[in-house]
Amino acid sequence: MSTTQQHEQHDDVENDAQEPDLPDGGGQSADDIPAGMYDAQGIEGSEQIGTADTGTDQVIVDLELVDLKRQVSTILPFTEAAMPYSLKRLRALGWEGGDSFAGIGKNLVKVVVKYETYNGKRRMKVDIFTGQGRIVMKNTMNDAERRGFFARLNEFAKREGSGEVNRAAATGARGYPKDWDKGGPPAARPPRVNLG
Repeated sequence: MSTTQQHEQHDDVENDAQEPDLPDGGGQSADDIPAGMYDAQGIEGSEQIGTADTGTDQVIVDLELVDLKRQVSTILPFTEAAMPYSLKRLRALGWEGGDSFAGIGKNLVKVVVKYETYNGKRRMKVDIFTGQGRIVMKNTMNDAERRGFFARLNEFAKREGSGEVNRAAATGARGYPKDWDKGGPPAARPPRVNLG
């Protein structure tokens, strides 16, 4: 079955704000936050609205990592290509429009913290996860196919639980020895004697 995948495209868009440098060499200091996914909320009033050196409009929003009680920043660029993705992230935080970012602390969101090396400097990158990276099945089963699938799955689980699957794997699907079709050393034959 084939699948199609929708990817978050935040990494493909321009983002040239100055991010804080971290120690070189890839090692994390005691103050670093481990890479991973965290629950977070936007911090209202933390927004910085400005322009990058390239002229790109961008917004920096501080986020509270709820479980760690630590703050990080995310950069949202607003080029033509990036605007739909940055807008989804603002809405995920709770922004509903208007001439301020009121509401960005309303929702709990998932954020991904990762580390990248750029121009020889190690930097933390924080992305707000909006669910756009989920995999979507292209050919889904109808009800009859789903019932057949679950019947096969449950039958396999039953055989696996009884050890039948492991015995079948050891002997081959039809009860033949596992390597019956592999060539091995020829059977010992008596030597031929030249009588003539």
